Amino acid sequence: MPARPRSEGTRDEGFTISAEPAAQSSFEPTRFSLALPDALVKGLLKVAGVLAVGMAGLMITSRWLDTNRADFPSDPDSPDSPLPACSAAPNCVRVTWLYPQDTTAVRTAVLGALQQTSAASYAGADNRIEAVYNAFVFQDDVTVVIEPHNGGSAVHLRSSSRVGYSDFGVNGRRVSALKAALDAALR
Repeated sequence: MPARPRSEGTRDEGFTISAEPAAQSSFEPTRFSLALPDALVKGLLKVAGVLAVGMAGLMITSRWLDTNRADFPSDPDSPDSPLPACSAAPNCVRVTWLYPQDTTAVRTAVLGALQQTSAASYAGADNRIEAVYNAFVFQDDVTVVIEPHNGGSAVHLRSSSRVGYSDFGVNGRRVSALKAALDAALR
């Protein structure tokens, strides 16, 4: 079979590949062009359009799905929290709850609540517990400090996303689940 000249197009599995030789006096290399079938181009444009609309919708609705810190007030007469304050981004909750039990009983209940709410890992010494939760590919940090307060215990909890502005309400739901588990164990 005789070899085809480079200027002719070749057809391979629905794609047309052609090469144009550079002009004799030009320093430009040979230009290649790739012609895709119309159905493939239309399909790719539809996918790109759906992705663009989906991302725009996600950005708009993320404002409504953020964690609202006002929904998580600390108990009245709570001591000041030793945990860092949350930034202005709505991806963090810091709260203090009071329980009548001693710190040992509360620490046991906190460890059980972390396990019940599917913490990926947790560890702690004394009355400070650090936990990590996996949310899809993102990791969130939960810190719990338990200290004696008026014959009972104060539980200081902070749940925050490591990256990003919005948490889509994940930290708020996690704090609610931890509170429910603690209340069930201690009240």
